Amino acid sequence: MPIKIIQLPYLVQKHIIKGMDYTSMFLLSKCSLRMERIAYSLRFNIEKLRYTVLQSRFAVRVSEDNYRYIHVISIDFVEEFSDQGKNSYWFRIGDINIKAKYSRDSEGKCKLEVCRPCRKTIQRMFQQEFERLFRRSPVFTIHTYAHQTLDASISKCEDIRLNGDVDKAELIESILSKFTGVKNICLCSTVSDPFTSNSTIFNVETLIVTKCEPVMINALLSEFTGRHLVLGGAEFDLSKIESFLRRWMSNEAFHNLETIEIYARSAFFDFERILDNIQTHPFDPSKRPAVYSNSSRWFMYYDNKDFNCSEWYLFKKFVLLYGIK
Repeated sequence: MPIKIIQLPYLVQKHIIKGMDYTSMFLLSKCSLRMERIAYSLRFNIEKLRYTVLQSRFAVRVSEDNYRYIHVISIDFVEEFSDQGKNSYWFRIGDINIKAKYSRDSEGKCKLEVCRPCRKTIQRMFQQEFERLFRRSPVFTIHTYAHQTLDASISKCEDIRLNGDVDKAELIESILSKFTGVKNICLCSTVSDPFTSNSTIFNVETLIVTKCEPVMINALLSEFTGRHLVLGGAEFDLSKIESFLRRWMSNEAFHNLETIEIYARSAFFDFERILDNIQTHPFDPSKRPAVYSNSSRWFMYYDNKDFNCSEWYLFKKFVLLYGIK
C-alpha cells in the first residue's frame, strides 16, 4: 500500500528518507517542491561527493568513509532517446525543467538519459543540486578529452583527478582555471610540454603525477610550493633529486613541503647512491611515532595506507623512495 510520506510528521519523514539508498533519496526529492524542501533539510553521513566527467556521461557517487564509493546516479547525454522516449518524463532540476528517460543498468544502478543540447547548463545544475543535498564540496574525476563539456565556471572544488593519454599543459591549465579552491590534484595523463611558472599545478597542497616526463620533473623539483609531492613512472636524474633533497633538508627551499614520494622503475633508480650521499639515521621511536599518517593519501592510485616507519632509515624530513619492478 502506498505511503503518503508528505502527510506524515517530520520526524517520521526523516526516519523513512534516511533509511533509503542515496539514489532513492535524490529521486524522491524531485517529486515535488515540498518533498524537495524536506529532503534538503536533512543531514547525511557523507564524507565525499565525487563527480566523474566523461565524453557522454556524468556520474555521481558518494562515500561515507573516504574509501568505498556508492553509486547515486549517472546521466547519459544522447542525441535522441532510445525506444522513442518510453519511460521518459519531465524532471525539474534547479529552476529549469528537462525531459529525461529513467532506467536501471545491468547492475541495477540508476541511469538517466538526457538530450545533449545545453549539456553544460544541465550538468552544472545537477552538480549544484547534489552539493545542496549532500552539503559537500565535490571531488572531480575528469577525462581530459571531455573538457569541452565543462561549463565556463563550475564550482568550488578541493580535489581533482585528471585522466587522459597525452595532454598539453595548456589544456590542463584550461581545465583547472574553471575551478576555485583547488587543493589536491592527481594528474594521470602524460604532459610533455612545460607549465607556466604561475600554474596552479605548482601551488596546490598535494600534487600526484603518475607519469612524469623529464620536463615535468625538472619543473616540479624547482617550482613546487605545496605540502605533499608524489612523482612516479619515469626515469629520474639522480643528481637533480639529490640536489632537491639537500636544498629541502637544509631549509634553503621548499619551506612548505612535508613529504615527497618518488616511485620509479628500479632499473632507473639507485637507492644506495642516494642513501650514501645524504645523511640518514635509524628509526627512533622516542622521537616520532612508528606510523606516519598523511590524509591526502586517500587520493592516490598507489597503496593509500599509512606508512609503518619502524624499520626504515629516516632523513630529517619524510621521504619515500620506492622502486616498482
